[in-house]
Amino acid sequence: MTTAIIQKELKKVVETQKRFEVELNIIKKAIDEHAFEEVRPEYLKKLAQIDAEMDQGKGIKFRSREELKTYFDKLRS
Repeated sequence: MTTAIIQKELKKVVETQKRFEVELNIIKKAIDEHAFEEVRPEYLKKLAQIDAEMDQGKGIKFRSREELKTYFDKLRS
């Protein structure tokens, strides 16, 4: 009897996991489509360059949130 209950619960868990995977894929597609429309290729290139510099140990320090926000605003323009 306990084996049947465990199998039933396991089946529910697997079904729930499948449902979550489907929903997550839908969300990922929606985000990818929206984000791709919003981000310009030039901005992505700048971010890739910053990432490469960070990999080399280079970096920038910010004293405040506003300074960080200004930095990212300048990247977008």
